[in-house]
Amino acid sequence: MTVPVILAGELPKLNIKREALLSKQVHENPVPKAPNKIYTRTFKIISYACCPPDESHKNSKRRTAQSILEDAGVRFPEGTSAVYINHLGQLIVKHYPSGMKMVEAYMQSIHGRPDKDIRYQIEIYRLPRILAQQIQRSVEAQVDHRPERDAVLELVKKEQAQLVNSVVLDARSGQRAVYEDVTEHLYLSRYEWRDSMQAAVPIFEKQKVGTVFMIDPVLGANEYTMTVDLLLEHHTAEPTNKTSQVWLPNKDVMTAVSLPVFHKEIIRTQITTISGHTRLIGTFRPSGKSEDKKQDLMDIVFLKGTVVFIKEVDRTTNLP
Repeated sequence: MTVPVILAGELPKLNIKREALLSKQVHENPVPKAPNKIYTRTFKIISYACCPPDESHKNSKRRTAQSILEDAGVRFPEGTSAVYINHLGQLIVKHYPSGMKMVEAYMQSIHGRPDKDIRYQIEIYRLPRILAQQIQRSVEAQVDHRPERDAVLELVKKEQAQLVNSVVLDARSGQRAVYEDVTEHLYLSRYEWRDSMQAAVPIFEKQKVGTVFMIDPVLGANEYTMTVDLLLEHHTAEPTNKTSQVWLPNKDVMTAVSLPVFHKEIIRTQITTISGHTRLIGTFRPSGKSEDKKQDLMDIVFLKGTVVFIKEVDRTTNLP
């Protein structure tokens, strides 16, 4: 008895050449006798953009997920089924392990290689300037700077260095990703003369204070080299105030005002890295705190990029 299938949408059509290859594989490798356990698995369908429905079949009877898989050579004995849920983009399959492997082969033929994200981790450490400069010199002509990062971690354990900030940010190849951990400061920037008021009017602006990390990554064709445009804006301390003389337009006088000093450092670069490698991308001297200057400290920044392969949704359970 065939389990009825309720289908809320159509699966992408098989490419003719791809279907022929799958059929050949099925006939040359018959399905072995399956164990007596049925599993349920959910596959994510992501292929409509590259595999639109065949317009020549527009007026034909809509095919079910199970019928498409059967055409690809997957057999559905009693107790097994395949249902496609259109609004979720999910294919739910109940089958024995041998049949599930054939469904996986079909899904691989639709999707090609699994989807990929690129995960970047940026770390900012603060340590004595002499040690930071030694680490800088040691990375010259090196591709992977992980030994230098490990050396900094050892300094952290010995309390000779500290981790200032650590950010993890995932992105898709060709798409921008932004991380912000900031607060907005409203401050007086200047005065402007307004004829309508016959007065000098203060003009206020906003400045984000904290850490901003922005990346534009592109994954190479080999799927392990990555080129990334990155921007790091990092404030080493909260704004400090200083008294300045500001010229008042049309008044021909100077006035004393308190203006903020922002301690922002910027690293902007483009680099090519290998998945799993760590790179030292820059250093800067922290400002804004008198103790940092007295201790002669320096901030050092490491970046690590890793290709993360995203598999289809997989929820496998034993049926009672």
